[in-house]
Formats: sequence, C-alpha cells, structure tokens
Amino acid sequence: MARILGIDIDRGAVRGTVIKTTFRSTEIERYVQIPLTEPAGSPGALPELHDALQNLLRAIGKPPDTIVSSLDGAQASLRVVELPAAASKRVAEVLPFELESMLPFEISDAVIDHQLIGTKDGQLQLMAAAALKDRVRAHLALFAGTQIDPREVAVGAAALEGLRGLCPELAQKPVVLLELCEREANVCVLERGHATFARTLSVGWDGDPKHEAELWQALHRTVAAYRASGGPTLETLYLCGIGPLTDLAPWLAREVSLPVEVLVLPQVTNPATTTPDDLPVFARATALAGRITLAGKRINLRTGEFASTRAQTELAAHLNVVAICCVAVLVSMMLAFKAHQTLLLDEQAALQKRLGETTEAVFGKTETDPHAVEAMIASPQSDNPLPRFDAYDALAAISDAVPQEVTHEVRHLRIDFADEKKEGQIELQGALASIDQRDQIVTKLEAHGCFADIERGRTSPGRSNDQINYQLEAKIRCPGEATPAKKKKKTGSDDE
Repeated sequence: MARILGIDIDRGAVRGTVIKTTFRSTEIERYVQIPLTEPAGSPGALPELHDALQNLLRAIGKPPDTIVSSLDGAQASLRVVELPAAASKRVAEVLPFELESMLPFEISDAVIDHQLIGTKDGQLQLMAAAALKDRVRAHLALFAGTQIDPREVAVGAAALEGLRGLCPELAQKPVVLLELCEREANVCVLERGHATFARTLSVGWDGDPKHEAELWQALHRTVAAYRASGGPTLETLYLCGIGPLTDLAPWLAREVSLPVEVLVLPQVTNPATTTPDDLPVFARATALAGRITLAGKRINLRTGEFASTRAQTELAAHLNVVAICCVAVLVSMMLAFKAHQTLLLDEQAALQKRLGETTEAVFGKTETDPHAVEAMIASPQSDNPLPRFDAYDALAAISDAVPQEVTHEVRHLRIDFADEKKEGQIELQGALASIDQRDQIVTKLEAHGCFADIERGRTSPGRSNDQINYQLEAKIRCPGEATPAKKKKKTGSDDE
C-alpha cells in the first residue's frame, strides 16, 4: 500500500489530495485545503506558505510515501512534437535539437522532458515540456525548509491527465478538461484517457467581466486550433477549478457547441473524514496524486540537476533488503541449476541403461559408451551376430556385375544363408548372348571379395538363336567372416 500526496499551490490556498493505492484499488483518503491571506508568489508570502504546508502535513497525519507538485503552465512551454519512429530509443538526445528553433530561450538554460502520445504514419507523437532552470529552481525553493520534497514536478495543463485513473468517464471517449484558476486557465484534451493536446491560457477567472470575455475568446481559439489539427471530434467538456461552475456550464455549452458538465471527483472513502462541498477546486491536486498510478513515462521536471535525492536516500536505507533479495535470487538460481543438473544425470543414467540392454541384445555384449557402440556398428567383429553381407547385398552385387550394355535375363535365382548368417550360397540361372558375357559376370563377382568357389555350370541353347542358357553356383563368405566350425565325425568306437 502507498499513500500519495498531490499539492496544488494556488494564489489563495494550498490544497492537497491524498490517495491510497493498493494492489487492486485506488481510493481518496483525504482532501485538505489551507487558506492563504497573502497571495502565493507575492513578496513576504513565503513564511505563511511554509506554515500552510506544515499544517497540510499535520492534517493528513502519517507522512505520505510520494509527493507530487506542478509548475504553472505560464512558466513552461508545452507542445506536441513529431519525431521519426526510428528515434524512439534516442528521444532524450534528439528532442533538444528539435525544440531549439521553437523556444524563446537557450536550450542549455532549460529543463526538457516528454511523454509519449502515440504513433501516427510512422512518426512518434510526443508531448514535450521545456522550462527555464531558474523557474524550476524557484518552484522547488517554495518547499525549502519544510518536510515536503516533491519527487515529481508536473507541468501546467498536461498534469490534468492524472484524473483519468480516478474518473472513469475521462477514459472512454475524446473529451476536453477546462480548469479555471484565478490568473490562468488550463485546457487538456484526453483521447481514451491520454493527453494529446494541452495549453495554458494566460487569462483566468477572477470575476472581472473584461477578463471573462477574454477567457472565452481564448477558449474559442484553443478549441478551434485543436479541431484544425485533425483530432477526433470532442464529445464533452468537463469543468473544474474555481468559479460558479454549475452556472457557467449551460452558458458555456452554447458558446463552444459541446455538452458541458462539471467534473465529479471521487468521494472520500475514510468514514472519519468528510468530503468538501467544493470538490472541483481539488481537481489539480487530485490529478497530481493520480499521475503516480498511471503506467508509462510522464513529464517530470525533476530531472538532471533537479533529480530528487529522496529516491537515492530510500535506496540506501533499504540496501540490506536489496542485498537479501539478491542473495535469495542467487540461491534460487543455484537450486534451480542443481535440480536441472540432477534431472539430466537421471536421464543420462536411464539412456545408458537402455543402451547397455540394446547392445547386449544385438551384439551379445553390454556396452554403455556411445563412442564404443558407434565403433562396433562401423566395424563389426567376427562374433557380431549381424551379417555384414545379406541377401539384399548379394542381389545388388549380382546386378552391378552385369554390364549395362549386356541384355541379361534371369531365369532362376536362389540365395541361402546358414543359420549363423556368416556364409551362404547362391544359385543363378539366366540367359545371355554369349559365354564371354557370362565370364565377364564371373570376373566381377570374383573381384567383389564376398563370392568364393564360383562354379561355372553347363550351358545350353536359349529360346532364340542369339541366346544361351547358363548356370552359376558360388559360396558367399566375406573377408573376415568366421567360417562355421565343422562338426567332427563320430568314430566306430570310443577307444579310437
């Protein structure tokens, strides 16, 4: 479980929203508002601001795990930038060069960050933020001397994207969020919950009719600029911030030709805490807290020289836990390797046993060394019961002995092997054109080496005048084959 505090420093108040996240849910724990008598940012207002921040921390009880604040949109530049998709892994290097011609200040004097919008026509669409380092430094100085150290600093209207995880209606269709502040107004377009357009208007809601007219004109121009960019049709405008939002909604709907609704923020789930009546004014603080629950990279000006040191401190404080986890992972890997090795050894033993049984059945000798078995197969020994030369080999040898140009007719062929399959006998009767052709066949069989004692049988005229019939008999015994032992003849008496 984690507790996240979003802090919104307005001119007239400091507001905070605490959300509690668990593995399955996110809920609002508390809304807190501390009024300011001196407008924030005015000379001499810093001590009162520090007191308000400390009172805010006391009001929420247990210190939060993460704190998020935001830089006013008027103090930063937000724009949509397109880069080639091939630069997706080098955006941080390429983006400053892309922004250099668009900014009114030097890139070296600015803090730059981005978040992904999506990919379109082979181009990466990014929302890029740039702010002068002095302004980021001044924003962080507001918290100096207090127990508040924001881990993230969001920027202007883009920060409102954090509401999508807490307000389901913002994630369903293309909508626009309008936050009214005293000196500015923030416009953020969400397409399926993702910010695709964000702009801060330099005029806010302060009750002055002149400023009110300027605000609606600026809003008209902003909505028209978004529509001209080719974005999908907006379906609803949600109002939040200060001012008589309920009264403004119907009038504003006619002005912008869109349904307008006042944004409904979640109620407090803690029964010991009441939900304020003016919930819409907590929209920014709630959005800042909700940003932490969103997946993916977010714009954060606490980067580079302004990177939060709290994360490093927390890591150092948990080094023991990290070390124990590393040891546990290492031990688990060793146990898994040992188990795998044992499994392989068992499998090897089973295969060796099977190999020994097979060699015993085939060769009459148990052998478990695979290299030795390969040698036994390649060079069979004399006691090998497998024949080196079988009937199929004999038939192939006879076929090879007949020259290709000779017409040979087989009348009778018989191949016999003895029980030991070490030697055999062949009988061949056929028809040829001449005795010379028969002698050629006999010569090739003698050269083969496995045919011995070849006897040329009688010859006779064939069926036609150009043929003769011939007979051959031969023994089959290849070199190295053991000759079956001859049985001894029994004598007439045992005394002989």
